[in-house]
Amino acid sequence: MAESSMLQSLWSLVSPREASAEIVGTQDAMAMLQQVVAEAERTKHQEYLSDMYGRIIRRAQQVPQQVLLAPDPGMAVTDARAGVFWPRLRQIDYDPTVGQANMPNVVSHELTHFLNSLLPRPYGEDVQHQAIKWLLGTDVYKPASELQGYVPTGSVDPTFARMGREWLGQQSQPPGLPSLLPERP
Repeated sequence: MAESSMLQSLWSLVSPREASAEIVGTQDAMAMLQQVVAEAERTKHQEYLSDMYGRIIRRAQQVPQQVLLAPDPGMAVTDARAGVFWPRLRQIDYDPTVGQANMPNVVSHELTHFLNSLLPRPYGEDVQHQAIKWLLGTDVYKPASELQGYVPTGSVDPTFARMGREWLGQQSQPPGLPSLLPERP
C-alpha cells in the first residue's frame, strides 16, 4: 500500500480530537493536512515548497507530543496574521478564510514553531522567523501565488541548516532538491 493511501486510511479512522494522531483538530483541519501531504507525495522531489510542507507535517505527526489545530475565522483581518502557535497550550489557531491554497504555508509555518518548542533549547522567535523565511519563502502571511516556485538560493546559513535538521529530524534530503539541510558529519 502506498504511503499516502496508508496515511489516508489511518486519518480516516481518527475522529477530530482522538490522540492517535499527534496533530489533532477539526475534520476540516485534518482534511486540509491530508490534502497537503497528498500533494507533497504527488509532486515528490519536483516542487520544493510542496515537498517541504509535507516534510514538516509528517515530522509533526511523528513526534509524541500533540498539537491542536483550531480554526479562528477572521484572524487575518483582526490580527493581521493567518496563524499563531500558543506554546503553553500546544495549539495552533489559523484563519481558514484566507483560502485553502494558502493553508499549507500558514500551517507549516506554525508547525515549525511547534517543532521548535519541543527542542531541549528552543531557538528564540527572531531567529526562528529568519530561518522560516529562508525555509518557506516568507515569515509573514503571503498568498500562495506570491510563493509559487520559491526555492532558497545562495549559501545556506549554518545556523538555519542546523535548525532545519533539528526541526525535521534526520530526514534525508530528497534527490532533485537543493542541498538545504546538509547531513551531520
